[in-house]
Amino acid sequence: MITTLARAAVALIVGAAVALAGAGVADAAPASSTAARTSFTLTPTAISEFTWVAGQESWKQASYARLGRTVFVVGADGSFSMRQPDGFPTLTGRIDDDGAFEASWGSRTGYTGTQNAEVSGQMQVDGQAVTMRITYTSGMAMAAAVNGQQFGTNSSKAFRATLTLGVA
Repeated sequence: MITTLARAAVALIVGAAVALAGAGVADAAPASSTAARTSFTLTPTAISEFTWVAGQESWKQASYARLGRTVFVVGADGSFSMRQPDGFPTLTGRIDDDGAFEASWGSRTGYTGTQNAEVSGQMQVDGQAVTMRITYTSGMAMAAAVNGQQFGTNSSKAFRATLTLGVA
């Protein structure tokens, strides 16, 4: 049974695919083929805003470039994923009927290390374009105690961006 959430997610993306097809965007699927699809793959066609919030300045350009090659997948069941290139993890989560989404990934290293990444934001159809506003954060922390001496390190990064997406 398709839930209200799933119907809304499909409606959002079908509307986007139709809007993009009407605008002549390359690779946009015709409206007749989008109705039967269970998921839609979206890729950035433009990054109109990119604000570095935290992290080493030397990471900024690589993060921007990677975002431009990221693939977003929205499922008819309300699932959402952000597939990052270059060996970075896939973030998985949900998209609601208003286009708001959250996705995350986390991992432990032994007993004292953690890594995490999270993305949240809003996807909407604006006339002939699909727009996504995101906030992305990631970090890692490790700690140890050797002979009573404590050691620890951590790092994090965060950015906000606004993307225009095309249906792949």
